[in-house]
Amino acid sequence: MDNITFRPATADDAETLYHVKIAAFADEFELFKYAEADGVFKKIVDDSKSGNPKEAMFSMDWHRSMCSFGDYTLVIEDGAKMYTTWGLYIGQGQYDYATAVGLSNSVTVTGTNSYVYIHTQSPHVYVGGRNATGNVLRVTDGARLDTTSTGQVYLESVGGAVIVENGAAWTNGLHLQMRYGEGSTFQVRGTHSIASVGGQLNIGGTGEGGASGDAVSNGVWVTEGALLVVGGHASLGGGSAAMHNHILVDGAGSCFSNRLYDIHIGNNGNSNRVVVSNGGMLFVDRSILVGKPLTTRTDVDEETGDETVTVTGGAGVGNLLRIENGTVDITKGGNSGSVTVHSGGRIEIAGTNSILHTKAGLQMNGTATLSYTIGKEGYAEDYAPIRTGVGGTSGFFSNPNGTACLEIDAKEYAMNGGGRIVLMKLYNGSQSALDDLVLPGNVTWVGGIAGSVEVEDLARQLVAYIPNLAATMILLR
Repeated sequence: MDNITFRPATADDAETLYHVKIAAFADEFELFKYAEADGVFKKIVDDSKSGNPKEAMFSMDWHRSMCSFGDYTLVIEDGAKMYTTWGLYIGQGQYDYATAVGLSNSVTVTGTNSYVYIHTQSPHVYVGGRNATGNVLRVTDGARLDTTSTGQVYLESVGGAVIVENGAAWTNGLHLQMRYGEGSTFQVRGTHSIASVGGQLNIGGTGEGGASGDAVSNGVWVTEGALLVVGGHASLGGGSAAMHNHILVDGAGSCFSNRLYDIHIGNNGNSNRVVVSNGGMLFVDRSILVGKPLTTRTDVDEETGDETVTVTGGAGVGNLLRIENGTVDITKGGNSGSVTVHSGGRIEIAGTNSILHTKAGLQMNGTATLSYTIGKEGYAEDYAPIRTGVGGTSGFFSNPNGTACLEIDAKEYAMNGGGRIVLMKLYNGSQSALDDLVLPGNVTWVGGIAGSVEVEDLARQLVAYIPNLAATMILLR
C-alpha cells in the first residue's frame, strides 16, 4: 500500500519544498492511471523563511484518476487544501467507469480548515466504478468538501462508502447517484456533521421513481445527531432489479430534510425501505409514495368493438416506511403534504413515541398494509401516532378499494394490562374510509391476541381496545 499524506508546509520544511508523491514525479512512483505528460501538479509553496508558511495547495489541472488501482491511501490533513478542476476519482479512471476494478483505495480529508474543492470542468466525485470494491472517501473532524452547483457524486460500486463525520461538512451541488452497485453507503454521522445534496438522491432509480438502476442494498445513513438536506426528489428502488435499498435516520437529533418534492420508496423494485427511529426526524416537502400505482388502459378494436384491458404498474412489493420512536413530518412544506401507499407496500408504526403527521391525507391503495406494533407501555392518553391534516385543510384517510389491511400486534400491551389506544386522528376532513378499514376481513391481529377496532366519528379517531391479559400472564408464570 502506498500512503500519501498532504499537509501544509511548516518551519521544518524551510530548506526544501515538501511535495506530494504523484504521477507528475514519475521517478518516484505512478499513482494516476491517466496522468498526462504535460499535466501540472503544483508543489507546496513554502514561505517559512519569512515566518509565514502558506497553506498547502494541491491543484489537479487535467484529467486525473486518484487511486485507480488498489490499496492506495491519500490523506489531506492539518488545514491542507486540494483543488481539482476535473473531478475526484477513487478506485476508477476518468474513462473506465463501467470497467474499473480499483480495490480498497481511500481518501481522507481530516482536521479543521482541511478542504477539498471540486470545480469548473467536471466537478464530480466518483467513489469506485461499477466493478470496483471497497473504496472509501471520508471527510472528518471538522474538514470540508464542496463541489460547484453542477457537481454530482457517483457512489455506484460494491461496498463503497462516503462518510461525513465528527463535525465535518459536505456540500454537493447537484445529485447523489447510487443507482447501481451493491452494499455501498453514504453516511452522515455525529453532532454538527452536515451534508447537503443540491439535487436528487437516487438509489436504484432516478428522479420521480424512474426505472434506471439496479442497485442492491445501497443505503443512506443519517445517525448520531447529523443532518442531511436533499434539494430534490429522493428515489429508492426505481428499477425492477433494485431491491433492499434503504434510508436510515436514527438517533436523537438526526435529521433528513427533503426540502423539495417527494420521496419514492420502491417503484418497480422490491423490499426498499425508509426507517426513522430512536429520535430521528424526517421532514418531507410534498409527499411520500410507497410502491407503484396500478394504471389501466382500455383499447377498443375498431372492427369488432372488442375491448382489451391492460393493467400496468404495481410491480414493486414489500416496500416500507417504518417509524419506531421517530418522527415523519410532512406539514412544513408549501406543497400538498401527503402519504400514498400502493399495493404491496407497508407503513409500520412501532414503539411508544412514533409520529407521522401529514398536512393533507393518508391514502392506502389495493393491498397496502398499515401495521401497528404496540409495546408494553402503550401510548400516552389521547396520543395518536398518525395525525392527518395537521396545519392543512384536507386531513383525510382514503381507502378507495376498501381492501387495505390494518395489522395490529398488541401482545405485550395486553400482557401488561391492555386498554384503549388511539391509532389515528383526522383533522379537517372526512373519515368515512375508516369504516372500510375496520371491516372484519381487513383487520389482522398478530401474536394470538385479538381486540377490537372502532371509528369514533365525533372525535374523528380510529381506536383499538386491547384486552387485559395480565392475570393470564401471572397464571402462565
